[in-house]
Amino acid sequence: MHAPGNRTLICSVLFLDIVGYAHKPVTEQAKLKEAFNALLAEAIQTVPASDRIVLDTDSGAAVSFIGNPEDALTVAIALRDGLAAHLAADAAAALEVRFGINLGPVKLIRDINGQPNLIGDGINVAQRIMAFAEAGQVLVSRSYYEVISRLSEAHARLFEYLGPRTDAHVRTHEVYALRGATATAPREQADADDGLRALQRAGRDAAEKPSAESSFPSWRLRLGVPLVVAAIIFGALALRDGRAPAEKSVSNEPPLTAGGMDPYAPEPAPAPSSPRPAVSERPMEALRSAEPTSVAPQPPAKPKPPSAVPEAPRSAEQKRTAPTPPAVPQSPPSAEPQAAHIELAIAPWGEVYVDGKLKGVSPPLQKLDVAPGTYEIEVRNSTLPVYRQTVRVEAGDRVKIKHKFP
Repeated sequence: MHAPGNRTLICSVLFLDIVGYAHKPVTEQAKLKEAFNALLAEAIQTVPASDRIVLDTDSGAAVSFIGNPEDALTVAIALRDGLAAHLAADAAAALEVRFGINLGPVKLIRDINGQPNLIGDGINVAQRIMAFAEAGQVLVSRSYYEVISRLSEAHARLFEYLGPRTDAHVRTHEVYALRGATATAPREQADADDGLRALQRAGRDAAEKPSAESSFPSWRLRLGVPLVVAAIIFGALALRDGRAPAEKSVSNEPPLTAGGMDPYAPEPAPAPSSPRPAVSERPMEALRSAEPTSVAPQPPAKPKPPSAVPEAPRSAEQKRTAPTPPAVPQSPPSAEPQAAHIELAIAPWGEVYVDGKLKGVSPPLQKLDVAPGTYEIEVRNSTLPVYRQTVRVEAGDRVKIKHKFP
């Protein structure tokens, strides 16, 4: 590998730590470290040697990936699965590992033996992210998540946001956890799968075993069903016939149908005819006696006095030309303010803050959409001096912030 001397690189750093390594006796430490090195060597076989640098630590290792940032996640998952298989094969093994991944700047140097070594904020933050993890858990930093989640939607769904965590140096880190089982979960999952398979076998045996009801002769079943149905029908008819007189005796009114009368009710008896009035034998005298009586004349009604100012009738032309009341002007609906755009061009990378709030890491962050106003922009890169710029934007403006860290 051609190692660039004293150059700052942006690398994906995977920091690994064996849980409880410092509290083990020396003989057990040697066994754990030997098994750990074998699993790690198998997990990193897919990454070319020119794209990785492996540093041995006291209780684990730190692997820096210079090329594809996805290599760190691939190796972490492969090592986690290898540890799970190792624990499943040897139940007495106590090899549990914590994982921490970070994307940040590192400086490639030569150690006292002339071997390549790494220093910088990238490896330091990876170690602190690992310190927040539990046994078998893979945690990543915000900077690494911002890059890996842009590869595809499937990569973004692999992680769960855990929130901010503060390390021993009073520095806050936003932490994401890789979804999935921990190193000890495969044994529990295997037990659950065995129980589920046992329940499925018991259900199949119960379904295949003939029950006592199924041994009942089929001809009796075919004969008994019609008899039961016939008995129910006859019982219903007898109950209706027995209850009909009682229902008629309760109500004195004939039952009504949709037309208003029962078509099956007996016709009512005709009412007795009333006696016809006697006809006078002298019709003329009866007519004279039926003449109307005279009515007293009513006095004429007094006319109403006319109004003081009679209203003149309006012609059709006046009605058509009558002025209409002025329309009340309506204010147009207020339009929403148009957003402004702040374009970013940061090299090699930087954390972007707007009014003290972290908005992301650039790159890959390239544009911010903000409302019109004045903003204080800060760009931070590890321990380098912070770049600050105050911008004022109006609706639809495009402002570009360009900065290159030394």
